[in-house]
Amino acid sequence: MKTSKSFSNAVGTSLDPLLASLRSFITHLTTDPAEVNLDLQVFFLDLGAWFNAALDRTEYVTSADGTASLRTLYDHARALLADSDVEGLSNDIHQVYALSSS
Repeated sequence: MKTSKSFSNAVGTSLDPLLASLRSFITHLTTDPAEVNLDLQVFFLDLGAWFNAALDRTEYVTSADGTASLRTLYDHARALLADSDVEGLSNDIHQVYALSSS
């Protein structure tokens, strides 16, 4: 007999749709073509580098270099989300956002 668990947050709202969207996002990350994942990997490495710089040097966040780097990251993220090769990932991200902000 197959059983399923349902998860909920502190106010009793089911987290199952959010978990399903995250699962779909991970599936896309692990099954999409290598060139798509390479672009995503570069983006997340650059994002991680920005956060590391911001945590190491708090003034970086408001500096010209930090602001320019963040603008580049924003543009890169928008380009990735608009790319038809990552349409599934884009939909997953929008779904996760919608579920987590309500």
